Amino acid sequence: MAEAGPKIKRVYIVAVGGQGSAVLADWLFNAAQQAGYTAQTVGLPGLSQRGGSTSYYMEVLLGMEPDRPDADDVVFCHHPVPGEVDIILAQEFLELGRALQRGFASPSTAVIASTHRVYSLVEKVPASGGVAGDEDIRRLVAELTGHFTGFDALALARKNGLEEVAVNAILLGAVSASEVLPIGEGVYREAIRRTGVAVEANLSAFDLGCKHVTRKETSDDGVTPRRRDDCIQDLSARLPARRRRGFISLATSEVAEYDPRVQDTLVEACYLLTDYQDLAYAAGFLGAVKEIYSADSKDQGYELSRLFAAGLASLMSYEDVIQVARFKTSQRRFAGIRENMGIQEEQAYGVTDYFSPEVDEVLSVLPSALYRPRAALLRWLGWGGAVLRYRSPTTSLPGFLLLRLMTGMRRWRRRSQRYRREAEMWRYYQEAVAEFVRLDYDLGCLTARSAQMVKGYGAIRRRHVEALRLFLEEMLRPLTDREMAVGTGGFPLTLRVGRQACGLILGGEGGLERAQGLVAGVLRDLHDEKGYKAALRRLSTTTVATQ
Repeated sequence: MAEAGPKIKRVYIVAVGGQGSAVLADWLFNAAQQAGYTAQTVGLPGLSQRGGSTSYYMEVLLGMEPDRPDADDVVFCHHPVPGEVDIILAQEFLELGRALQRGFASPSTAVIASTHRVYSLVEKVPASGGVAGDEDIRRLVAELTGHFTGFDALALARKNGLEEVAVNAILLGAVSASEVLPIGEGVYREAIRRTGVAVEANLSAFDLGCKHVTRKETSDDGVTPRRRDDCIQDLSARLPARRRRGFISLATSEVAEYDPRVQDTLVEACYLLTDYQDLAYAAGFLGAVKEIYSADSKDQGYELSRLFAAGLASLMSYEDVIQVARFKTSQRRFAGIRENMGIQEEQAYGVTDYFSPEVDEVLSVLPSALYRPRAALLRWLGWGGAVLRYRSPTTSLPGFLLLRLMTGMRRWRRRSQRYRREAEMWRYYQEAVAEFVRLDYDLGCLTARSAQMVKGYGAIRRRHVEALRLFLEEMLRPLTDREMAVGTGGFPLTLRVGRQACGLILGGEGGLERAQGLVAGVLRDLHDEKGYKAALRRLSTTTVATQ
């Protein structure tokens, strides 16, 4: 029998920029070298900044000793060739789909992937409905690859109290347990140690990946749901010590008064608002939810309460300059920068942030009595819509202290002019939900869902707040009034048109104008019962694009 000759193993790593995928490539390369193989790794051109698509390619020469005279004659390829990749290692599921679509897989290709998603910019632009489904990717995996090991590595990391960058070490553990490369588990561990990046945390994550695959848990894309008490404990650990006991009490005793189908949403919302402001803020949120909950129905699965709680929590955690400054100076952010950039503890580094808030955004953190005269003066000077351009060396003492000073204003947030504006808006939202649910349960749910329209910062948020107001005042309310006048009972027309209009607005640029045109056209036809029935028939046979 002829002796097997040298063979090159081709590994293609597809990832999302900013998640530490370069470290994963370093681990694999170092492990291959420590195992006695000649290897080459290349970072391919891509968008390696946070959220972009990026990839790495590695070739490992097997079956030839590195010290053989002809070892130096081996020429490695600098990029993957379609159909010639042995292993695809995907840090995120859509990136796996991109690799499969480009033809890199073959029936002999082994795929190891995390099935979680990091949403692309195209998916994030629509306020709702822009997320790509996983079905096509799963079909391609089944049709094009020889072996698939897939599980939600991000959920596994979070379940065990690890940061999201732990996905890399978890996947490395999956590579080890899958034995797709002839490298021992101990060698991978040593590669993690030699790289020197968050060694203990990454070794723990590596063990998680090994155990998860070894136990053949990869057929389950989800992770066993945590008990609610465990979830509360995990969330409380992220809060400052002075707020933990109060949050646990709020999330257990008060949330326990609600139906179990609502409790998970309320626990997450209470954590968000306690972290954003304080316990009293979260308690006020629960008080508002309780009013809507009293009008809800067990027979409907408490959908209204869940939608309203999610919408209200999102509205109450608006981004102002205080919140931006808090994020910029958080220890978690600096730890993430060190992790992603591979910066050692003894190394110094600098961070410079660039800000461009509107003048009014900055002034609005002041109490109303101080805000009004200053805003009036700026408008008189013609600077009402001016934008500040500010460069902050955040890691310098003056830059850091300035942002921390802004963060410290959080305790006075509820006295600010911005808070008054936002509070008026979410009270209006709550009143609208209560009003429409009295007419029809599904109308109440549609109104609660409309909070998804509001997102962004500064002028973008103001436009979305106005879109919400126009949807409720100039679309939903006229439709219900006209349907009550000419309809035959219920609100089937309002629901159908309202859902289409909401979808158009959530779809992105130009959606509001298209929604207004749709509603105006329907209202023109609703003069009598005949026109009402004709409009219902027409809408039942046509589809309005929402994207």
